[in-house]
Amino acid sequence: MNQIDLERLNSLSEKALVETVSKDELDEFKNLLDAWSNSTELNLLQGFYLHRNLSQ
Repeated sequence: MNQIDLERLNSLSEKALVETVSKDELDEFKNLLDAWSNSTELNLLQGFYLHRNLSQ
C-alpha cells in the first residue's frame, strides 16, 4: 500500500462518517482496507504495541 492509497482510504472513511458513499466507493474502501490489513507495514507492527485496558 502506498501513500496515495492510504490517503484515499482515509478520505473514504471520513466521507462514510459524514456523508453517503456509493456502492462503488464502498467496494473501493473494502479493497483498500483489505490491502492495508495485508500490508507489510501493518504486519511489522503486530505485537509492538499491546493495548492495555487502563480502567481495570
